Amino acid sequence: MFDWMLTLADYPDEREHLRRAHRLISRPVTDGDLDRLVADLRTAAELPDVKRAAAEEDCSSELHRSAAMLHCWRAGIDEKLAEAMYGLLGHPSFHPIYAGVEDTLGAIHAAGIKVAVISDIHVDLRDHARLAGIDGFIDHWILSFEHVVQKPDPRIFRIALEALGTEPETTLMVGDRASHDGAASDLGIDCLILPARDRRVDRTRLSPAFSMLLY
Repeated sequence: MFDWMLTLADYPDEREHLRRAHRLISRPVTDGDLDRLVADLRTAAELPDVKRAAAEEDCSSELHRSAAMLHCWRAGIDEKLAEAMYGLLGHPSFHPIYAGVEDTLGAIHAAGIKVAVISDIHVDLRDHARLAGIDGFIDHWILSFEHVVQKPDPRIFRIALEALGTEPETTLMVGDRASHDGAASDLGIDCLILPARDRRVDRTRLSPAFSMLLY
């Protein structure tokens, strides 16, 4: 099982997200502006209503949009900029595949190992995988908005196990967040949590240690 964002595909940080959104609406922005906006977003993310919305935001496309707009509103971001920011989320151009992903998934596929992508997401990732040339290496898609459940709820891991036809003790979950992807361990699934320091599009995101498991 693979997570998607920050495991197979990049997710730019807040500064880059804001910078690109400003560019989309042809609005100038300074480094000081970005610092302030990032701070406002992080403060807003801790507000009770924003946290409640985030806890279920990937259970549907509608909930995701509502939660994202609430977050922006509570951070004091105007509607035009908020719409530009939201339009980037989930778009393939905003989330490029990490270096080495195609080779690693290809080797797993060649070894006869089934792969499921299990992602908290509000959009269909199948076209993203097709554009990246990795769709043929993924056997099953467990997307939260299609199943109305998101990590760390154990139900989403059970859905993936059923799709793969495997038992917990013969399955590996690979992700970037111990709080969410690591919850698979509660079902007896081994987990590999990738370190944050490797988050660069031009660097192989999948750990060399994981590659060793293939051989």
